[in-house]
Amino acid sequence: MQSFEVVKPGGKVVLVAGLPDAKFAKAYGLNLIWQGLFKLASHKITLASHKAYAGYEFLFMRPDGLQLQRLAELVVTGRLQVKVAKEYPFEEI
Repeated sequence: MQSFEVVKPGGKVVLVAGLPDAKFAKAYGLNLIWQGLFKLASHKITLASHKAYAGYEFLFMRPDGLQLQRLAELVVTGRLQVKVAKEYPFEEI
């Protein structure tokens, strides 16, 4: 939830290791019961996003060459900026 402390109002936090929310459940065709359960489970993170005036999205990772190509294009054209908090030497991994 620290991401919401630094995101600008109107920004969006996208997590691959966060909690799935009701929007994710709906997008994946899960029934209303599962959508409700995901909504309850992600309640705290939803509140944090509203408090920060930011969006939240859980990104379910799957191999997709077209998406990776699109991301690469966004990076090359400068429309997507990658922020690296810290780098580690390979020997430390």
